[in-house]
Amino acid sequence: MNKSFKVLFQNSLFFIISLCAIALQAQNKKNNAPKIKLGADISFDSKKHNYGELDETMKFASYRFSFTNTGDAPLFINKVESSCGCTSPSWTLDSIPPGGKGYVETRYETSNHLGQFHKTVTVYTNVPKTPFVYLDIEGNVIRPKATFIGAPTPQSIGSLVFEKGAVIFEPLYDNSVDSQYIKLTNTTLYTTNFTPINPDDLPPYCKILDFPSSLEPNEFAKIKVIIDGKKAPGYGFGAFQVPIFSDNVVLPAMGLSITYKRSQYFPKYSAKELAKQPKIEIAKPMHDFGPQTSGDYLFCNFDIKNTGKKELVIKQIMADCPCFRFKQHKNTIAPGETLTLEAIFDTVTKNGAKTIGCEIVTNDPINPSKYIYVKAQFQEKFSLKCPTCD
Repeated sequence: MNKSFKVLFQNSLFFIISLCAIALQAQNKKNNAPKIKLGADISFDSKKHNYGELDETMKFASYRFSFTNTGDAPLFINKVESSCGCTSPSWTLDSIPPGGKGYVETRYETSNHLGQFHKTVTVYTNVPKTPFVYLDIEGNVIRPKATFIGAPTPQSIGSLVFEKGAVIFEPLYDNSVDSQYIKLTNTTLYTTNFTPINPDDLPPYCKILDFPSSLEPNEFAKIKVIIDGKKAPGYGFGAFQVPIFSDNVVLPAMGLSITYKRSQYFPKYSAKELAKQPKIEIAKPMHDFGPQTSGDYLFCNFDIKNTGKKELVIKQIMADCPCFRFKQHKNTIAPGETLTLEAIFDTVTKNGAKTIGCEIVTNDPINPSKYIYVKAQFQEKFSLKCPTCD
């Protein structure tokens, strides 16, 4: 081996040994580098528990949800919240090391909570990827048959109660939408589950919002009732009732009464603008037929004149009794024009002195509602009476 080749061989060998040393050093650094911590993690054995049927007299029913810290850092629970005051939670207060176990215990109050229930408990932790977990409990609280001697009465076990007899919209203007609230309270001993309100049970101009799906004993809900005055029919008084159904053993069916008095809306006119509006005049608003024999049809006329500057529109004619009606007529009266209304008075079953009124609603901003009347005196000879005007 000559001298130059020997030098080249020694240099190459030194270079290979250096590369191996560098690679070995890098591998040692990689093996000795600290591992990246992923943080705490929580894994429950189960997240839902069904108690089945619970006797109300047991007062409380408890269940413990167990979990494991499957992370690589200590786990701790910040807080636990229940969806209802009838459920009180407790939990492991100390931190749980990796691989350690803990619990969340739910305690459901059965007293005065008859019926099916489904409650949610929210667990807040220091887990980075899932900081909260939902746990569910459900069951059915029953009362022993021997608890009551005889049938229970509404007076002894309460009822479902609205805070007032009806939701009243007065006035309900024909150019706007109005809304009101009414409170419904469950004063019975039973958890009450409601059937959703059927939209077909509501008139097309009414909506009901925030109706509860269930109410616990002594719990209440504020229900929002909306009436569209632009769509409600007619003027004057109107009423309807919304049927409400539930599984409450005391009051499984009830009704929400809604009444309104629909009125026209008129803007605030100046004196000059008011002088340009339509104006209704009825020269003789009362027609007296005098003594009559029951059973006949009586006829008379009423003259309605528009003494204003704009077209007078008859929006509604509503008599107090169907026995007082009118022949077909037009509903608009030009300025200065007179419309003759031909009235028919059905006197079947009429006894004694009778006065029947009829309201005429127009677009006269000063007198939007005017009354006309028919009057007569009948002999007292019928035992039957008119169900509307008597």
